[in-house]
Amino acid sequence: MRGDKKPRLHVEPLINTNYYIGQKHPDIFSRKDVKIPFTLPKKAKNVRLKYITTGHGGHSGGDEFRPQRNILKIDGSEVLNFLPWRTDCASFRRFNPTSGVWLMKKETAYISDEGKRAVKEIEEPLASSDLSRSNWCPGSDVPPMEVNLPNLVAGNHTLTISIPESTPISGNELNHWLVSAYLVWEE
Repeated sequence: MRGDKKPRLHVEPLINTNYYIGQKHPDIFSRKDVKIPFTLPKKAKNVRLKYITTGHGGHSGGDEFRPQRNILKIDGSEVLNFLPWRTDCASFRRFNPTSGVWLMKKETAYISDEGKRAVKEIEEPLASSDLSRSNWCPGSDVPPMEVNLPNLVAGNHTLTISIPESTPISGNELNHWLVSAYLVWEE
């Protein structure tokens, strides 16, 4: 029995802002929109854009701990506009045995032994890995966002990536976004 032939896939890398030993952290998105030219061949079918983004650094006010919109355009037309933010990081604490932990004091209400409402101060642990972050959690993967591009025709194009609220590196606040984008199509 013969099955359908699986289409051949092509992967076209567009950008990867990972830094390597000795390189400066890539805070380029704090200075400008990044434009990436690419050419789509005539034989490309079922074109999809894959986009991975994570914000890092800057302590409590920087790119890692402050939600910031990511906007992608092809030839000036918006194809993706989203807020990459994770609120489920505490569920990965077990994968982070060396995560920093603080004891946070707070007042909590309870029913006393006498059956009356009372308030007392308690301490609860808060691990740094519990904190919400810009599209990643320590110990988790970051799956790509996928955008179908059914109307993208063959020829020269420009992908523009904008993170308008990104903050520049300042002293030991190493704000930056790690971004990867690539196209996948059938040939």
